[in-house]
Amino acid sequence: TRAQRRLHLTHAWSRQLFGNTQYNPPSRFLDEIPADLVQSKGNVTGRSSYGRQSYRDRDRSYGDPAPYRRRAALSSFDPDEDAAEAHRERVVEAALRAGQSRPTPSGAESIGLRIGDDVSHPTFGEGVIVEVRGEGDRAEATIRFRDVGTKHLSLAWAPLTKI
Repeated sequence: TRAQRRLHLTHAWSRQLFGNTQYNPPSRFLDEIPADLVQSKGNVTGRSSYGRQSYRDRDRSYGDPAPYRRRAALSSFDPDEDAAEAHRERVVEAALRAGQSRPTPSGAESIGLRIGDDVSHPTFGEGVIVEVRGEGDRAEATIRFRDVGTKHLSLAWAPLTKI
């Protein structure tokens, strides 16, 4: 990088884009930065950011119990290890915190999809449903795909498979 002395990194957990909420997990590559080079200053949401956290723990508040999962050492970080589960947990928790916990419409229920369900798409890969709206042929889902980000898909046309 061009930064030789200081680099300031910021992150927004969610943002509004064209009237829709977009959820943004931090990059897993942040864990590759040596802990002794990181100085955390806190954040606007009031969540504790004291000390070094892995990207998987950044959405926990101070005092929250740590979820049970094996932690990889910084020097032996394996991006595939637990990444799918960590991604799913972050996306579902963010959607529920944002008020998306309302019941799903009848159109989505008829095909068995609900917020938090894991799905697979032949082009976009695996993702998690974070919002469902509409009914019947007009039912749509907002899906956070691990590799391509958030997509808004018509449930009548999208070739989704529930995992």
